[in-house]
Amino acid sequence: MLAIIFLFASCGMSREEESTMEKHVAQDSIHSVSSEYPPIIYDSDSIPVFYMGQDVYGADVEVPPTFNGGPYQDFGKYVSQQLSQTEVRAKPGNRGLVMVKFIVNYRGEVSFARAVLADDPVIEAEAIRIIKSSPKWEPARMNGENANLVVTWPLRFAH
Repeated sequence: MLAIIFLFASCGMSREEESTMEKHVAQDSIHSVSSEYPPIIYDSDSIPVFYMGQDVYGADVEVPPTFNGGPYQDFGKYVSQQLSQTEVRAKPGNRGLVMVKFIVNYRGEVSFARAVLADDPVIEAEAIRIIKSSPKWEPARMNGENANLVVTWPLRFAH
């Protein structure tokens, strides 16, 4: 079973927005894409659930990843700083919310960043750029080894 990490407190989503996002992400269905060994198995958001010969875990890892030496929630500080420096703004009438799903792989690199909820392609592209430009993480650990972990992170753009 694939569990997803959701962090809502820092983005100011309403309960309706949370419900919409949860329903969208809960609709994941797993499918396989042919490739050379090792196979990569993707979910409906094109995020691997089996990558580089290893499972991709959700929140059920033994040791969660760390970001810049602190808990992975410190990633929120990095995201907030990047959002404050960008000139990209949400269009009037849009919520300015982008939910990005990505993997922190067993090497601590961010990969497979995909927007699973977005109002506008311009802020979607900027959200993915911000996530992909992340410094390396200390990867999650499972069974004593580094592990791939899928994360869903909200980004709220100013108007």
